[in-house]
Amino acid sequence: MNEDNRIDIYTIPPNFAEEGTILSGRVKTRNAFETALILAVLVPIIMSLNVTGDVCSK
Repeated sequence: MNEDNRIDIYTIPPNFAEEGTILSGRVKTRNAFETALILAVLVPIIMSLNVTGDVCSK
């Protein structure tokens, strides 16, 4: 058989892209929703903190 005409066959497992997942089955929808909700609450709080570069003030 000629190498140019060779056909590679790959088996895709049945659970490759489960329902209820995003990013091709890498992340469950519930986990993504919970992460987005937590970030929506925490990011504004963290960004509103008054942080300066001074280590110690005299």
